[in-house]
Formats: sequence, structure tokens, C-alpha cells
Amino acid sequence: MSAPRLLAKRVRSLVAAILVSSLIAVPFPAAGADSVSSTYSRPKSAAAQVIPKSAATGKERIVVPPPARVQPPPKRGSPPSSGDGDSPTRTQPPKRPETPSRPEIPPRPETPSRPETPRPPSRGTNWVPWVVLGGIGASAIASQMQNQARASDASLAETGPRVPDGYSRGSFPVQGYTRGGWPLVVDFRPEPESRTWVEVAVDGQVRHTRLLDEDGRRGRQQVRIDLPPGISDVPRPGLYVIRSARLADGRIQRDASGKDVAAHVEIFGIGAGPKAVGSVAIDEVVFEPGQLRFNPSARDRASYSYTARSEFNRAAVEILKFDNRNGEIKVERVKSENLVGVRLGRSPRGDWDGTRDGAPGASVGLHRLQVRAWFNSEDRSWVGAWSPSAVIVSQ
Repeated sequence: MSAPRLLAKRVRSLVAAILVSSLIAVPFPAAGADSVSSTYSRPKSAAAQVIPKSAATGKERIVVPPPARVQPPPKRGSPPSSGDGDSPTRTQPPKRPETPSRPEIPPRPETPSRPETPRPPSRGTNWVPWVVLGGIGASAIASQMQNQARASDASLAETGPRVPDGYSRGSFPVQGYTRGGWPLVVDFRPEPESRTWVEVAVDGQVRHTRLLDEDGRRGRQQVRIDLPPGISDVPRPGLYVIRSARLADGRIQRDASGKDVAAHVEIFGIGAGPKAVGSVAIDEVVFEPGQLRFNPSARDRASYSYTARSEFNRAAVEILKFDNRNGEIKVERVKSENLVGVRLGRSPRGDWDGTRDGAPGASVGLHRLQVRAWFNSEDRSWVGAWSPSAVIVSQ
């Protein structure tokens, strides 16, 4: 073969080798790779080497170097790699900033409960909480007791607790035994917008005052309290006065003379001593019908009964006539029945013809049933109860 032809053949072989090397080394871009073409550059292929003729064969050899390893283009959105090694060092993505924790909300403060009206401590002097209860004081108690015969120890043991023959609107006095540490229970119904309390006096001095109801909104209720130890170490005759006064803007109203404006309060029961208190030991007092027309020939009658929650060794069942004269209450006993021993449970049913004991004429007016029970032993517990309903006698 002539030299020119041989040279042309060698050139063609060299060009072919270069083209094959280029096709192997460079992959075709995948679909959608246009967006990374600007950042991806094709590496240059190494040039083929021509080896001179070998002495053994007499021929020249063309050695094509292996294609350079090409790192594939980075994926869209991937962080760039660094270095020339087989395993590129991965750049750790920056940590996502921690969302600041929600600030702790301090607990909602509790709504303060309604402040309890302070209870005055017991004192051995003539003391009454003027701000809370109003300006009654020991002078009013002394005046109340001067108008009534003060019960003696012997008379209370023999005849039991008693309601005086007269008292003023807004007050309800009861004479009975008292002792330090005794329980006291009052069943009453105040007027709305009124304040009601109880005063306990011994020997004409107020020994204890306690709030029973602050504003009259609870209606009928039973309140139990414990008398303080300082009143007396032994049972002694005392005076319990339940008082009630009207309120204006949460304060006791005063009239032009500075006295409390009295409010009506209904008393259904009161008792003191360990055997008279749990609830009021005499309750469910019934006196009916509401109207009784006196007619001797017709023999119309009212009936009454009650329930005993404790046993007592003395009792009295009485019908009282009430007369309200300009706020001054006058009380008259028109019927009385003394009992020895009171059994538990419902009493036998009694009746009344509308007359006074020992008198043929009618007791015209408003009447309520009163039941008193007591111990004349060392215990000295006592209770008084009154019918919620009244019987009005007419002719």
C-alpha cells in the first residue's frame, strides 16, 4: 500500500476512535435537563496516543485512553457537591429554626369567693358589731328585758322556754337556757333585702352576736351555730333575740332618729342544747284551716298536730293570739295544754273551737300554734316551734 493511502487510513482510524470516545464519555441529557445545562460543562476527553511501530510486529498501535469519569449533573434543587472523590461530601441542609414555644399563659386567677361576713368573737362585755349588724347594742337588750319578767332558773325548769307577751316588729325574743358550747338552731324566713342576726344575753349583757342571713335572698332556712365557751360553764337562763333590719345598697337603713329600720322576719322554730338540735326537734307544725267562723251551734273547729324529732320529758301545746299595733306585737295565750313526756313521731291530732280557755266567746283575730318542749333535768335542752300558717277567727 502506498504511503499516502496508508496515512489516510490511519487518520480515518484516529478520527473514528476520537468520535467513539466522545460518544461513550458524554451521556445524553435526560428530558427536562435543559434547566441544568448552563451549570453543567462537558469534560474534555484525553487525546489518543499513537505508539510507534513495534520491532516485533512492525505495526503502530493506537491506544485510546478510558473515558474520564463524569459526575452526573446535579438534580434540580439538590445542593452542589464538592471535591473530586467518588463519594461527594454532602452538605447538611441548614437546620430548620425551631419554632419558639408558645409562651406559657399564666393560670387565670380564680374569681374570689364571696367574702364571708366576719363572725364576732364572744365577749363578756356589752359589745355588738355596729358596722355589720347595726346600732342595736346592749341598751336595747336591757330595755327589752326590762319590759319582760326575767325568767328564773326554777321557772324555766318548770314551765320551759317562753315568748314574752309583747315585742317589737323586726325582733323576736325567746327566754330559755343557754350554755357555752351548746348548739343553737333557728328556722326562719327573712324579708328580701334585709339582714338578720341573733343576740344572746345573760344577766342583761350581750354575750354573743351572730349573723344568720346577710341579705334575705335565701328565703326560709335553718341555721345552726355553736355558742362560744365564754357564755357560761353551766346552763343558765338567757335571752335569745332574733333581729332583722332593712337594707339599702347593702347597708342597714336608719330612720331620722338614727334607729335601724325594722324588717319583718317569720320564726318557725328555735332550739338550744344537745338534745334539741339536729334540725329543730319539733317541726311540721300544722294549724288549719286558715279561716274559722265562730258559730257555737255549727261546731266548726280548727285542727293541729306536729312531729317530734327528739323525746322530751315536758311539753306545752298552745294557741297564741297575735295583735299588731303599729309595729308593736302583743301576744295572748288563749289555749294551753301541758304534757308530760313527748314521744318521737307524729302527735295525736288536736282540735280547737275558736274560744278562749274558760270563756264562751270567740277569740276573734289571728292565731298561731306554739309547741314548746324541754328537759327539766341537768340537760336543760329546749325547743320552740310555731305553725307557718295562721287561723283567723271571725264571727
